[in-house]
Amino acid sequence: MNKIIHRYLLKDLVKSFLLATAALTLILSLGGLIAPAREFGVSPAQAVRLIIYFIPVTLAFVLPVGAVFAAAVTYGRFAGQNEHTACRAGGISTTSIMLPAVYLGLFVMAANLLLNFYVVPHYIHKAEVNVKANIKQIVFRSIKRKGMYEIEGKDSKTFIIADKVDEDKNILSGVNILRIDEGSASSLITSSLARVNFSKTDSGNQISVTAYELFQADKSGYSYCAKLPLRTKVGSLIVDNIRFKKLSMLRKIEKKPVLFGPVRKKADELIERISTELLAQRIDGSAQTNRWLKLSGISERLLFRAESCRLDSDLSLHAAGVEVLEYSDGAEVPENRWEAESAEIYAAGSSPEDYWNFSLNRAVPAGEPAPDRVESRTFRHLQTPAPIQEIYSSSDRLAAALNSGLEDPSIEVKMLTEELDQRIDETAGEVAIEINYRLVFGIACLFITVTGAAFGVIMRNSHVLASFGAGIIPLAVLVVFIMMGKNLTKNIISHTDRSGDSGIVLIWAGLGVVLLIMAFVQRNIHRT
Repeated sequence: MNKIIHRYLLKDLVKSFLLATAALTLILSLGGLIAPAREFGVSPAQAVRLIIYFIPVTLAFVLPVGAVFAAAVTYGRFAGQNEHTACRAGGISTTSIMLPAVYLGLFVMAANLLLNFYVVPHYIHKAEVNVKANIKQIVFRSIKRKGMYEIEGKDSKTFIIADKVDEDKNILSGVNILRIDEGSASSLITSSLARVNFSKTDSGNQISVTAYELFQADKSGYSYCAKLPLRTKVGSLIVDNIRFKKLSMLRKIEKKPVLFGPVRKKADELIERISTELLAQRIDGSAQTNRWLKLSGISERLLFRAESCRLDSDLSLHAAGVEVLEYSDGAEVPENRWEAESAEIYAAGSSPEDYWNFSLNRAVPAGEPAPDRVESRTFRHLQTPAPIQEIYSSSDRLAAALNSGLEDPSIEVKMLTEELDQRIDETAGEVAIEINYRLVFGIACLFITVTGAAFGVIMRNSHVLASFGAGIIPLAVLVVFIMMGKNLTKNIISHTDRSGDSGIVLIWAGLGVVLLIMAFVQRNIHRT
């Protein structure tokens, strides 16, 4: 008899569960398609694939809701038609009657743990890859629709503006590349023709623009160049979020936090600051020690030294008492020898590993009288200076920067180091919270499903939505405890030196409350 009742209930449970889950999943999956479609524009084929990719993501949240709905409806109807009373009169215990709900709860628990730890992160990554796999299509479509493509960077924006697009040849015509730093334009490149190449790196998609016959305007003035390669990266949309990492990746981030995007960005800031300060340190006093530094350009090679050097807040270097030897490419004898009151050296690209400019102020050819002094002489598109290149060419840039031998680091380096340590601590807390949250939420699916079935029996004379609403209460309580635990951990780590274990305890306390609610409701079934 028990097996017949179990099969009867399980059949209704599965039918209601599948219908409710399918409806909710489809609605939420279509909703998840709106943001990428509006941001990038997607083809019909991409839209279909995105819906498929979003299904596992929404299932992780829909499964417990669908299980509660199915349990409340099935057991509410079962009790409302006095079948529950008949079973008890026939000697079948309430515990036995609840076994089908337990089976459904166990299935939802296992599925939720599998989804949250493995499937959802995998499909989140696939969804982003699908949207951004054809970065060429995204860039060219944006230029055709809006006349430009915008790239967000660290404290900067880069706009690629073009009059005409030739997708077959990857060519832009009538090109303007505008870079904005801290709200103001820092450089403008105009070119009649540019070739665009696209490639993928570990940290995102890379766009390489080779401009021909270009004019550039920046803080050093105007210049002309026959050919100039430029690079910029389009980072990750959502993958650099702890919520969307696989368990294996979470464990790797625990051991090496720099693998996590926000930590890596903060580390990049520290590396940039240390490497630039190291260059300033090498330049400072190089004239007194007769030490020459080398800068190589497209068609020239420079050796220079200076009496002193200081670093500005924008990471540009200002040297005084500068002497420069200018060589033509491949020449052994200097073509020109310059002496200048001061010089400015700065990274003109999006990062220190791009190209550099070297501007001499009030320069004069060595040995020439003062009246022949020129106001400025700028060397553009120079390769990365050796002290910086040594750091950026290392497989572990952060370790190379920290062990670079920088003497008397500035207060900015110390502050960035503290901020990096803080970000690492916060990431460690986020990883711990995320792992425990996934475990608690998955385990709670069993208790929530059984509680929904119990409310269906108790509220059999009420509307079906009333029992469903009551069954959702434990899920809402659990979500509140999880959010409180996450915020508590974040606040503790951000404002104190303590770990965020209290937040983890609070999350598990939420599971305890759900268990108590289930026990209380189950006890009341026997009184109905």
